[in-house]
Amino acid sequence: MNIADIAIDTYLAESTLLRVQKALKTKTEDEMAAQIAMVKTLYFDLSDRIAKHAKDAIYSFAEGDERKMMLMGVKRFTKTNEINPKEMRHVIAKSIIEANEYCF
Repeated sequence: MNIADIAIDTYLAESTLLRVQKALKTKTEDEMAAQIAMVKTLYFDLSDRIAKHAKDAIYSFAEGDERKMMLMGVKRFTKTNEINPKEMRHVIAKSIIEANEYCF
């Protein structure tokens, strides 16, 4: 179940990124500020969820040095860029408030 959750979160992250990249071909970064903020926030949040699912799976079957090595891999592969999630959420909320509707 943990691996399925990781796969779902990975698919969600990739799909969101590809959709924003596609839109950036026709719009400027300023026009896409809210969508870019969404991607950054999503990646920031999903990295922790994926790490949690991976740790749960590893602790259920691995022990000793094998567990330590796998946990080091999880830590390495779930690193994210440092962002201010509150600021990103404010950018998203501001665009929705300005449009006075859900605009995505």
